[in-house]
Parts: sequence; structure tokens; C-alpha cells
Amino acid sequence: MTISQNTFLPNFFLLGAAKCGTTTLYAYLKNMPDICMSRSKEPFFFEAEFEKGLDFYRKKYFAHWKGEPIIGDARHRNLYLPYVPQRIHQSNPNAKLLITLRNPIDRAFSHWLHLCYHQGLTISFSETIHEDNKRIREGFRVETTDEIVKYIQLLLDPKTEPPCLYWTFLDSGYYLEQIQRYLELFPRKNLKIVLLDDLSNKPEKTIHDIIEYLELNPTKNKFTHRIHKNPARMTGYKKTMRYRMWTLTKSAQKRNLLPERIWQGLRSQLEPRTKKDDLPQIDIQMRSWLKNHYREHNIKLGEFLNRDLSHWV
Repeated sequence: MTISQNTFLPNFFLLGAAKCGTTTLYAYLKNMPDICMSRSKEPFFFEAEFEKGLDFYRKKYFAHWKGEPIIGDARHRNLYLPYVPQRIHQSNPNAKLLITLRNPIDRAFSHWLHLCYHQGLTISFSETIHEDNKRIREGFRVETTDEIVKYIQLLLDPKTEPPCLYWTFLDSGYYLEQIQRYLELFPRKNLKIVLLDDLSNKPEKTIHDIIEYLELNPTKNKFTHRIHKNPARMTGYKKTMRYRMWTLTKSAQKRNLLPERIWQGLRSQLEPRTKKDDLPQIDIQMRSWLKNHYREHNIKLGEFLNRDLSHWV
């Protein structure tokens, strides 16, 4: 894996999936002396800036690189997007890939919570899943040239399309088909898969295994303490649109401007929640629907990983 100090070439990709511990893994890895992770964590290069070339990529995301042998990118969308694997392979066919996964139901729900807390999303989890399923049935999966252009426009300027067009709550959990797109281009030995359960329950061993996979000195690059980044909580809540909507709604209720039914519905979506026990939950019917929806995906993934995922199905 060692490269010349004068040669910049991305050679390690933490691909995703979203809400599966990529932020925590990034935090672990960026502190290793032989690893240079991008700044910021989520480069848009391979999904939206590829035509600008690697020199642009280095200057924008790796100006801090000082010759570390591992040059790492941690954009979670790189796993989901069908057109990205070819671009990564074109840049470095010998790159090492790391994927983190979790129960896709929990992943989807965490994704929804993230948008509620950080982007002011106010519709229910069930509604977002049904909208996302509708998008999938209608064939919008960022696979055609027109879709790629539309997706990039939405990424760079969210006002260009309805925000629900590429939420991807549902099909971000189709893990095996995303993995297989990479295995069509890269050898199996260049791919490591980590489950969030292992990262959470056995962090020291998990990080040690990753360092070994990257062929780095484990004495120099090692686990030092537990890190937990980006949990599902109301971080920065008072700075969000959701908080502003909550204050306006509460003010209207106090002035008797809202019918009780509307007040209770808005309250359940907007009221601040700061304790884990106070977080919203997936209703029984939606969890059952999602279990059925993901069952075949999870069974095939378990066979591929040679790992028991029965608790997912």
C-alpha cells in the first residue's frame, strides 16, 4: 500500500452505508498517523466533481496531506450511487474499500431522524418510506445520464427539485446489490465489510482488524479510546428549521389558533426530544412491512457474508 511521498493517489474508500457508523469510523481513522482522511469528511468529488480531475480533488479535500501512505475518502453516498464504482476504479484500480452495514430498518429510521433533527423534515417515517417506495417503483435510482445530471443539480442546489426525489431511505438498505457493483471491478481481497454491531460492541478489535487490512503498523496506528459520533439526537436543535417551526406552532396553540387535532399531530413531529427514551419509534405495522420488504435482501447478504443475520429478518 505504501506510495511515494510525492505521489497523491486516493487508495482507501470508506464507502458507507449512510447511518452505519461511517462518521465514527472516520473519527477513529483520521487520528492514525499513517492515514490522511479527507477534509471535510464527505467529498462530493466522485459523485459530482469527477470531471475536474485529481489535482482539484487533492487541493480541495487533501491540502493537509503530508505524504501519509493511506489517503482516505469517507463519502457514504459512494456506496449507493451506481455510477461511482467505475469512477473510483478509474482513479485507482488497486484501492482498498471499506463498507459498514447495520440492520436496514434501523438504518432507514436513523436516516429519517437525522433529517428531522438537522434539516427540519416534518413528515412521518411511514410517509417518507411510502414516498421513497413510490420513487423506486417509478424507476428513479440515479442510473441514467439524465438522472445523474438531475441528481448532481439537486446535490449542489437543493432548490432545483423536490427534496424527496432522492431521499433513498429504502433502497440504501439494498446492501448486496451495491456491494456487487464494486466486486464487478475490484477483487474480493480489496473489500472489507464491518457491521455496526461489531464497531459498537468490539471497537478495539474492529479498529485493529481495519489497520491490519490496510497493512499498517499496528503499534503506530492503534485504538486508544472509544469514539461515538453522530448519534440520533437533537444536536444543534435550536439552530434548525424544525425548532423554528416548533416555536411558531407552540405560539399559535397558546393563542388558540390551532384545532386540537392539528396541534397534537404537529406536536408529535416537532416537539424537542433530548433523551433516548423519548425518541420516536417505528410503529408495528411499518416495522412488519419493512421486515418483509428487506427479507430476501438480508438473507442473501447473510449468505454472502457467511454470517447469521437472522435478527435482521
